[in-house]
Amino acid sequence: MEQRLGVDRAPMPAVQHVARNALDHRDIDAAANQLLTQPSSPSRRSVIAGLLGASAPAPALALIEDEAAVHPDRVILAAEAELERLTQIAEEAGQAAKVARDYMWKALGPCPSELIAGADETRPYLTLRARRHVRDFGLQSVRPLDGSWSNQRAWTAPALRTAILAAVPVCGRGGTTPFRIRRYQSLLPIAEEFDRRRRECEDRFWVKELSSARDDAREAQSLAELRLHSLTASTLDGLATIVRNIDAPNWDGLPTIWVSLLLSAAKITGTDLGIPDFDAKRWVSELEAAGGYIVRPSRHSSGGVGFPVDHTHSAEVQKTLRRLSEEQDAHKLQIRLFIERGEVVA
Repeated sequence: MEQRLGVDRAPMPAVQHVARNALDHRDIDAAANQLLTQPSSPSRRSVIAGLLGASAPAPALALIEDEAAVHPDRVILAAEAELERLTQIAEEAGQAAKVARDYMWKALGPCPSELIAGADETRPYLTLRARRHVRDFGLQSVRPLDGSWSNQRAWTAPALRTAILAAVPVCGRGGTTPFRIRRYQSLLPIAEEFDRRRRECEDRFWVKELSSARDDAREAQSLAELRLHSLTASTLDGLATIVRNIDAPNWDGLPTIWVSLLLSAAKITGTDLGIPDFDAKRWVSELEAAGGYIVRPSRHSSGGVGFPVDHTHSAEVQKTLRRLSEEQDAHKLQIRLFIERGEVVA
């Protein structure tokens, strides 16, 4: 990892202090402010080295208390502790990358409106027909003029050059193609200047380094999660550890028998699954009152809900249906459990 980022191996004391603030005290905003406003220097890569070094795998058995060293499921307990450690690091690395990008956009300012690429304008270059001429289009994500985040796409200088060269093969010789080429040529100086300023700001605030550190930390977290999920428990402690690390709100797609098995394991081990409180009985009653229906599970089909398709409802009923739909998206598991069991499961 250090070799890939080209980081220093001898961090300076000031750099160590900044990294310690970020990782030990979790004062991300203050540490990032101190970190990102320093002049660019070779020592900045030492900061990244310090951040990434914290996500290096720790010795598994060192994470367990001495009295638990002989526990039959000590590997599971160690895997959970390692997952918690790497999750914390991934969250902090993600926050640091976000702060760096925010600083970059404050310094850079919004993208020029002329460079915003409309969907109709870029669609011809993204079709299957265009793939032989356009392999990597090179558009960029930008923030709109109001400064908020969105999925707006903007032209870069490489993207414009690609569009100019591929305009005739992709769009044909006639029609709007000559206009496209002239327009893209006129945008090139603007795009080149914005690209140059963006590179300077990204380099000044270490956006790429911190984003890489975030991605590496998340990858380490994901591997630790897979490691824990691959283990088999032999004690109640081990079973409780595995159960509480299952994302209960995402059980909605599991077969009923597996949901019952997980709920049983949680009940036996006394594990809190973290399922939010929700009055599913009230939700079902409101849906039926608004013209919807409930499908009870049977031998040949699973349960479900149906929303009314009549578009002549009053504004009040339509408002209720929208609210019920939003609640369903947020509480699918609780609603499903109520439909299958006839009772609210907490």
